[in-house]
Amino acid sequence: MNPTSFAGFAIPDMAASGNLWIRSPQIRAEWHKQKLLFQIAATDPNVGDYPSTFSTVRVAGIGERGRFPGFDSRLSYSSGALALGLSGHYSHGKNAGTIGTANFQTGVDSWGVAGDYIVPITSVFNLTGEAYQGRALGIFSSALGESVTAVRTAGQHGVESRGGWIQLQANWTKRWQNNVAYGIDAMNAHELPVGNRNKTQTYMGNLVYKWSPSVSLAWEWKRFLTNYRNQRAFDEKGDHVNMAVAFTF
Repeated sequence: MNPTSFAGFAIPDMAASGNLWIRSPQIRAEWHKQKLLFQIAATDPNVGDYPSTFSTVRVAGIGERGRFPGFDSRLSYSSGALALGLSGHYSHGKNAGTIGTANFQTGVDSWGVAGDYIVPITSVFNLTGEAYQGRALGIFSSALGESVTAVRTAGQHGVESRGGWIQLQANWTKRWQNNVAYGIDAMNAHELPVGNRNKTQTYMGNLVYKWSPSVSLAWEWKRFLTNYRNQRAFDEKGDHVNMAVAFTF
């Protein structure tokens, strides 16, 4: 589940700002019983410590050094337009590094719990969103790029993070729709070096017009806020405005 947006498509809105997501191969089993659904999967154990630049040599990452797949599960209840879900993730890896001439290894437990919901308020309004807490969730765009810090530092076992996103949708007519949303990803600053990013926030609002059954127009505005640990002078903010045309076939 993602915020409703035509501007965030290949990478969904609120990624790295409260929206846990990743397209990753998995082997999954599902169990259905009336309004309940239980899912469990073995998945890629990557914790998000992949290199930022292209390399022709594949180096095992923290998750791969754990030599075991990750596990994801979700239990959900749905009734009509109402849907409630509770999900969990766990994988074990090994953080490695060299200090001087000594080599060190330490365990990393990547875990997370999340609740998601779709709640119809009236025939016009509905509320959707997700809230989570976990550790070493960089592969899911939480504490992205810094979910595990170097060995012999406070975040060597994984950086704790929490956050989520919430969206209010208004379907005024069959053609006109409004969405307003907010997302936040907050890391445990004590597990990060001074100067590292420790909080990101995004505000979003859009207007969607369904011109025909196949063509939709959308206008969207987003505001980004980024905070750095003990470096307030480097805090950043920015705005993004987008117009999109979507053709459905």
